[in-house]
Amino acid sequence: MYMVRREQRMSKVLILSHIDADGLCSARIIAKMEERSGNKVDVRFQVWDFFGVRPTDLEYMKNYDIVYVLDLGAYKSTLDTLSELIPNTEVWLIDHHPSDCEIARYRSDKFKILHLLDHCTASLCYELYKANYETVDDWSKIWTVVGIYGDVATDKLGASQVLNEIKNDYPELFWNIARWTGRRESLIPVAAHISKYLNTARRVSYHEGARLAYEAMLEVERYGNYEILENLFTTFEIEDKMLEVKFPKVAILKYWYRDWVKFRDEVFERTNIVNIETPNFYISFINHPWDIGGYVAGVKSSKKPAFCINEGVPADTHAKITGRGSGSPPLNEIGRIVEDLSEGKVTWGGHPEAVSGWVHRILNRKEVVKFIEDAFKMYRRGGT
Repeated sequence: MYMVRREQRMSKVLILSHIDADGLCSARIIAKMEERSGNKVDVRFQVWDFFGVRPTDLEYMKNYDIVYVLDLGAYKSTLDTLSELIPNTEVWLIDHHPSDCEIARYRSDKFKILHLLDHCTASLCYELYKANYETVDDWSKIWTVVGIYGDVATDKLGASQVLNEIKNDYPELFWNIARWTGRRESLIPVAAHISKYLNTARRVSYHEGARLAYEAMLEVERYGNYEILENLFTTFEIEDKMLEVKFPKVAILKYWYRDWVKFRDEVFERTNIVNIETPNFYISFINHPWDIGGYVAGVKSSKKPAFCINEGVPADTHAKITGRGSGSPPLNEIGRIVEDLSEGKVTWGGHPEAVSGWVHRILNRKEVVKFIEDAFKMYRRGGT
């Protein structure tokens, strides 16, 4: 594991992270580690409709001594872009998503890459913190657990080992609680419940929601009492008015989460939805202001791979596509073929089981379905 301890001088540190629970928690863990080193830390979150690092991001990155890129993929385009900061800036890329290139050739003393598929980014950030200090602060341990549950990485070898290390320190995070989901009651660990609040923020309010969720995390930390974390996020015992006064950002998260639970399961009634089945997959077209496509795709993916295209997201040129499946065939591999067939008008990335990306609005629905169906056929024939 890389070490980050440097000569004792204050450095300007930038963290650019993804907007989901894993990205939020990862950003907070690294920020705590660098603050412990006496450095000045700024935290940014990537714009909601882009996964990776854009050439335009270099404009502000060049103003920092150290740059961390967290949970935004290790794709060739991102690695090439970040390489332009070398040697004037020390760059760290920490990620767990499958890559599309040979990562080793990018590594150097100034470009350090932690990329392991059996972790999530939060667990990798915890491992880096632990490698540099004998002890990890309590809040970083807490956010590590929340990040692992938020990324659904509890079954991954590396992430599960981290969970086992922390379990004795905060057993309450692992206790199952009963929560009403809108249509039924389910049992989930406390940490998973907290992560749902963080993830809901970006689905309801996108990039702005991620920033507010991060500030809500800081709000809870400033209170200085771990007990309040469980009370705030797992019960409704605290009066709403008191919550708004002492924890206004947490209050907003709670309201968003309540709305999400209330309306998510009614999406089929509330949304203009078109369902199409092909020999290889399901696909749904919806028009909804929230990033709700993953839920729609997940409902259908128990029988065959399923996609949802949400035409209601606030992007001028592209609609959002989300895919879910069993991993056979691997949806990220299908995505590479789709991108080639469509000349970049349909593109997605992610895991074999879960992907997301974009569909250019210039395409009609029949064209989108044909590109994806042709990609499945090519994959099954062994083509690329």
